[in-house]
Amino acid sequence: MKKKILVINDEPRFVGMIKTRLEAGNFEVIMASNGKEALAGIKHNKPDSVLLDILMPKPDELRILEKIRSKNKDLPIFMIDAASSVRRFKRVGYKAGIKILLPEGKTESAQTLNISKGGICFISKRKLEKGSALKVKLRFPKAKKTIFARARVTWVKDKYKVGLKFIKLKDKEKKILSKFIKAITP
Repeated sequence: MKKKILVINDEPRFVGMIKTRLEAGNFEVIMASNGKEALAGIKHNKPDSVLLDILMPKPDELRILEKIRSKNKDLPIFMIDAASSVRRFKRVGYKAGIKILLPEGKTESAQTLNISKGGICFISKRKLEKGSALKVKLRFPKAKKTIFARARVTWVKDKYKVGLKFIKLKDKEKKILSKFIKAITP
């Protein structure tokens, strides 16, 4: 009998990759893209273990973990980070002005160090926590375009160098970003 693994992740490309690898290892894979689907998957499928993305949007991974733990104390849960293990986008060094709406409601102006279709890197004026949800206004002066995006802190180096991953970018913003990056890529 195959062991069942519930994978909780909202990144379709990562989900497809991990599902293929687990099935090749003779596991039955149950997929969930949010907390509600995860709890239903546990109730109906009784998995042997769970792989939970550490960078889930609302409800975030800690709330999902708490809900699972409250009803399934002995279920093994492994936290995974798709963002650090798979770089899906080429980064391009570029300085663009950004405004960050911080979790506590304050705003911060900064400048990007590099940019990709999936996120940005910048130097923050304050220490940000990995996993924090932010809102970003990114202005491209050469293209005279601005995009607004929700983002999550995926990594922090040397206290203030921060990597953000865009979360659920609208199609319009994706097109602007893609076109702009293509134009500045050597």
